Amino acid sequence: MLTLANSNTTQAKTYYKKENYYSQEDAAVNSQWQGLGASTYQLSGAIVDMDVYENIVNGLSPDGETQLREKQNHKGKKERAGTDLTFSAPKSVSIACLVGGDTRLESAHRKAVTRTIDLIESRYATTRINGQPVQTDNLIVAKWHHDTSRELDPHLHTHCLVMNCTQGPDGKWRSISNKPFYQNKILLGQIYRNELASECRKLGYEIEPHPKELFEIKGYTREQIEGFSKRHEQILGKLEEIGAELTTENKIWAWRKTRVKKNHEIGRSEKLPYWHIEADLHSISHPVPHTSTINPVSNQEEIASVIEAAVAVGIEHCSERQVAFKSEDIEKFVTAEVKPFSIEQLEQAIAIHPELIKTSMGVTQLKLL
Repeated sequence: MLTLANSNTTQAKTYYKKENYYSQEDAAVNSQWQGLGASTYQLSGAIVDMDVYENIVNGLSPDGETQLREKQNHKGKKERAGTDLTFSAPKSVSIACLVGGDTRLESAHRKAVTRTIDLIESRYATTRINGQPVQTDNLIVAKWHHDTSRELDPHLHTHCLVMNCTQGPDGKWRSISNKPFYQNKILLGQIYRNELASECRKLGYEIEPHPKELFEIKGYTREQIEGFSKRHEQILGKLEEIGAELTTENKIWAWRKTRVKKNHEIGRSEKLPYWHIEADLHSISHPVPHTSTINPVSNQEEIASVIEAAVAVGIEHCSERQVAFKSEDIEKFVTAEVKPFSIEQLEQAIAIHPELIKTSMGVTQLKLL
């Protein structure tokens, strides 16, 4: 769904270039600049000038003339170049797109990623000035789109390297605070998946809920999906080998222990015949999208009613646990399941809800005062 990791300058310079295992010709359409900070330096479209990329990784302006962040003097630690936010599509979406051939789903994934990054920029782009957090509303993001896991399974995912620099209200560039990214990791992953589900429905696919993935495209069995999930099998096999419980901590440990170096020499066209053979082995018949299944709720009044009900349940859930809570707590509860409305519609409904009032700690329900 969404994973986060700090990236030092060495990792940012090598991993992202090597990770881009597309041909040189395809690389241009599978990388992209995003963010108002990038626009400040007229950075848009494909990432084609690696000198510019490396300058920003090093905390410099594209021409290498201006420092964009303070020098970090953490003894024994490498300088943070940025934070890698990796958004991954549900396996069924990857199978339908990369094996089934519906490349519109790749565009759907990229749209969902772009919208989520836009939201992150508008909410969580912050720096510190005189020790105080300050909203900046601008990011420089390098996006790298990929289609394969380390085990060469179909796996649509995008690495979004949020560079460690942002321009403050005073015009000065400083390091960015990535704490809000980590604090809202689950919410952001859910927002991405909700946006992707919406795009899948627009293309005519039926979706079904899934406790871990949030949703899957309807039409594949669990066995068929797991047949293209060798990485998951490796992790479970490692834990079974040592007799460890299936805890989150143990899964992370097993993920690291079984992680192999990625093969960057095999392109999508070379992998496709093998994916087709594997699909035949699992008796996969790809679902056919129908325009009649675009959205289960299309009437605006009905959508408004659904949003109102979802927010009411979210408020009750949060108020049962604490007197003061954040709007994000409501959003996190509501987006834990796929909904037929956008995050913008949800934000607006929460902002104008008559039962909520703002406090110094966040928001609270009127009846709790």
